[in-house]
Amino acid sequence: MSILKQQKSKILEVINVFETGSPEGKYDTIAILKDGPLLNGENVLQITYDRS
Repeated sequence: MSILKQQKSKILEVINVFETGSPEGKYDTIAILKDGPLLNGENVLQITYDRS
């Protein structure tokens, strides 16, 4: 494996750890965030998937 591919793999592992807590990532993880636009004075819930 070339040095660039190794570096890319390591970078993706670090991103996965920040997003999911695991270097492998978790492809079935979703997050429900209450940070959408305001509707009737409350933030709308948003459902997002992790990058993995």
